[in-house]
Amino acid sequence: MTATATSDRVRDLRNLLRQNNLKTSVAGRIRAESAPEAGLWTPDGWEPGSVIEWITSGDGSGANALWLPRLRQRHPQARWLFVDPTGDLFAAGMVRWGFDLSRVIGVRTSDLSQTLWVIEQGLRSEGVEFVWGRVDRLSSVAGRRLKLAAEAGRSTCLLARGERALSEPSVADVRLQISPERSLEWDRRRWRVTVLRSKGHGIGTTGTSQLIEYDHATDDVRLASELADSTAPCPAA
Repeated sequence: MTATATSDRVRDLRNLLRQNNLKTSVAGRIRAESAPEAGLWTPDGWEPGSVIEWITSGDGSGANALWLPRLRQRHPQARWLFVDPTGDLFAAGMVRWGFDLSRVIGVRTSDLSQTLWVIEQGLRSEGVEFVWGRVDRLSSVAGRRLKLAAEAGRSTCLLARGERALSEPSVADVRLQISPERSLEWDRRRWRVTVLRSKGHGIGTTGTSQLIEYDHATDDVRLASELADSTAPCPAA
């Protein structure tokens, strides 16, 4: 990318963020209340200035369906920045999950350094409350930069990551691992959600695990029965 093209992209991004500058006071900023009794799919306690990581086994895990619709429901007036090298999430999920596209900025990046730069700019902006980014690799230095940016802008940083993240250091306030589980019904999807880290955010202690079920017909997310997932013995011949 030429220096002129890079300069144009920087200017365009700053203009977009400036146009979305709606946060006028500390009182008007988002603060989710902690709800320890809620399910792990409920994004309560994810405070402004936090970095949230969810780690999955692949892009097709469906993990975004657990939290993004519920965050949108809780904060319908929030401004969002989605940073995705693939461009798939913005195209496929926003309308289905009820997002007001006038409150969404989608940026498709070309490499990791550009992805991290755009995420940081969004977190520092006064016009964005939530920044979602797909990040394959994250050094401790880059992670601290995102954490400082989230704190400075009082925004929430949501990072979708692959299993490689398990071997890397993390500065995330909340770190969750999502593993697909077998479902007994074709119109329902299941995941095992495990808390790898929770710094006082009221979602459960490290090691807490829940079996979560998503019903495609009703768009509901709920706890699944552990007993119902057991394999019944085969009848005798």
